Amino acid sequence: MSSPSFSVGQLLGHYRILEQIGAGSMGIVYRAHDERLDRDVALKVLPPGALADQAARKRFRQEARALAQLNHPNIATVHDFDTLDAIDFLVMEYIDGVTLSVKIAKGALSEKEVLALGGQITKSLEAAHEHGIVHRDIKPGNIMVTRQEQVKVLDFGLARILRPTGDAEITKTQTVSPEIVGTLPYMAPELLHGHPADPRSDVWAFGVLLYEMVSGGLPFRGRTGREMTAAILSASPPTLSSRVPAALRSVIRRCLEKEAAQRYHSAIEVRAALEAIQSGAALPPLGRTAKAIDSLAVLPFVNVSGDPETEYLSDGLAESLINSLSQLPKLRVVPRSTAFRYKGGLVNPEGVGRDLNVRAVLTGRVLQRGEELIVSVELVDVSKAAQIWGERYNRKFSDLFTVQDGIAMEISQKLRLRLTREEKKRLTRRVTENREAYELLLMAQHHTNKWTPEGLRKGLEYCTKAVNLDPACASAYSTMAMSFSMLGVFGLLPPSEAFSRAKAAALRALEIDKGLADAHLALATAKGLLWDFPDAEREFKRALELNPDCTLAHQYYARYLFSAGRSAEGIAELDRALELEPLSLPVNYQAGVIFLYTGHYDEAVDHLQKSLELDPDFIIARGLLGYCYSWTGAYEEAVRECDIAASLAPGHTFIQGLRTWVYAKTGKTEEARKLLTGLKECWRPDGMSSYVIAATNVWLGEIDAAFDWLNRAFEEHSFGLTLLKVNPTFANLHSDPRFQELVRRIGLPP
Repeated sequence: MSSPSFSVGQLLGHYRILEQIGAGSMGIVYRAHDERLDRDVALKVLPPGALADQAARKRFRQEARALAQLNHPNIATVHDFDTLDAIDFLVMEYIDGVTLSVKIAKGALSEKEVLALGGQITKSLEAAHEHGIVHRDIKPGNIMVTRQEQVKVLDFGLARILRPTGDAEITKTQTVSPEIVGTLPYMAPELLHGHPADPRSDVWAFGVLLYEMVSGGLPFRGRTGREMTAAILSASPPTLSSRVPAALRSVIRRCLEKEAAQRYHSAIEVRAALEAIQSGAALPPLGRTAKAIDSLAVLPFVNVSGDPETEYLSDGLAESLINSLSQLPKLRVVPRSTAFRYKGGLVNPEGVGRDLNVRAVLTGRVLQRGEELIVSVELVDVSKAAQIWGERYNRKFSDLFTVQDGIAMEISQKLRLRLTREEKKRLTRRVTENREAYELLLMAQHHTNKWTPEGLRKGLEYCTKAVNLDPACASAYSTMAMSFSMLGVFGLLPPSEAFSRAKAAALRALEIDKGLADAHLALATAKGLLWDFPDAEREFKRALELNPDCTLAHQYYARYLFSAGRSAEGIAELDRALELEPLSLPVNYQAGVIFLYTGHYDEAVDHLQKSLELDPDFIIARGLLGYCYSWTGAYEEAVRECDIAASLAPGHTFIQGLRTWVYAKTGKTEEARKLLTGLKECWRPDGMSSYVIAATNVWLGEIDAAFDWLNRAFEEHSFGLTLLKVNPTFANLHSDPRFQELVRRIGLPP
């Protein structure tokens, strides 16, 4: 019996039929519109009897659920399976393209096409096999090719689940016996002998497919099913033309070995062989693949349009890849702060790779034109100065998720990483399924990473919009929490209010995803700024358990330990941060602060100078360098550096404070008092002003005034007070009962 037919406009549940797009022994396929989710889908309406009873229907539903877990760029997604009015149907992703059979019907494909399409097909097989799913019916009619030459493989595992009905043809899916299911010309010999299918059966079918692509014809032929079966079991395929490269002929022969044990053992090995042909390398021996590449730098992608408004997209794609690939334990990925030093300049991937001591470098270019998104990427082997892989994605902007997932998976495969199923899930895990919310999150992170007042405010604004669209986006809440903390530190919001809101946002992120390392770090930061020190330490430790190589977590934890008077532990954490990112600007600056406050002035000068080499406009590092020089007795250098910093930022409270301190320490008392008067006139209740004025009064010997301003700083919840015990400026006050009481009220360890 044939499948029930539907006319255009007819409804099947909440799916409106638009057109028939295919038919076969396993059912009729329609393009339909999902009225609920407002999207086009493909409906495969099964023939009556394909599912014999409710038990078969239950098994099919279980299999369909397993197929729905195959989330891969080269596999057509299964959305649902349902039964309405005794009609069984499968709901799948609609693919705008043609079947591979249509392309082959026009003649043999070029070597370039064969390798490109074949490589994508092997990736789909690799992903399915890792989930324990064998296709069983690989053939040109089950492979769609989009207008952008992207492969989408259909009907994974359905040949085993369904019982095809009607007249069997040699090139249609058929059941030869209860154990022999598939399309005869693509069936492996062991299947025809009644043995169960395994991944090597799909390798055989893929070999038939390769032969057909390069020649335009089948390797085994017969006028009847009996003749076709005999050819598969005993005949050799006709010799391919010499126009087909020898290496490719060798791969096809290996796939078509009659004995399964003599074939490639997996789709991974076939893919490695095809990639070797693409790159001009020798074919890897059977059962062996090249050694994995264990280190990578993802450089900032170039914004081809030059429009600053779309800079968030090029930066965001590169940063997202860094974050996802960093989750893989077998791969060392250069952190963002180091990789992004190369933003905006002409880079030589081989030179960058040697500088950063990595084996591979990824570069990219991004162009957005309305709803069109073009992403070009190139992966380079540093030691060989050769391209490992390059790809151009021409997609709709709504396919941003698919592009990003595809690049991440391609990189892991091209680096020859053997990933577990859990690692693959982690690699393509999405922070939100809402594309618009994701776009807003990328904008938020782009602006927040600038660490400027305007950038933090914009980041907060975009985070708020993102969580309004997707209240379950934990990453947006985590980014929001860090923005609030920094706004409080910079005095752009009242510190107590900012830190409390940071804590609330971090807690909300953890309600959604308690395993998000960034959220634990954001909560640790907020709690430390709120002087909840024991809880802060617990959160720092949890963040590092979840992401041991998070440089920012090591850096912030180092500052926490140092503020608690645990200098040796703090320096150990700092060393780890420097080991991870020796060229990080914030880490080198933090090292300068810690070494300065512990009296290691030479080391402090080295790291502050390194900070200025990384960013000559980093005025806080310049001012602190001047302050450090004042402790070494290099007074002339101290005054010079502070004067330069003050000229670059005339109204900066902290810089003016450093300058005042240096003037007082170097004997320029009158100038220091004038600067102090200016600081008082510009005072704001932002936490920073009161703390700086208190320290300046100490240098000028005004101790009672210093305590008055310290108490103001306490009321304002100044973040500077976390360093009260270790800041050498206040060392002479330690014996004063007022100081001891203030330390107690803050909650610092005695």
